[in-house]
Amino acid sequence: MTSALRFHVFLISYLIVVIETREFIRKISIAIDNIIQHVS
Repeated sequence: MTSALRFHVFLISYLIVVIETREFIRKISIAIDNIIQHVS
């Protein structure tokens, strides 16, 4: 029971990290696109 609960906590935290990372990468790519548009 305890190991299953620990696994769920690990899984949820892993998913949160993945979602946050994807949002962060998306914001960086948008910022890079804006910089490229300003330069050219």
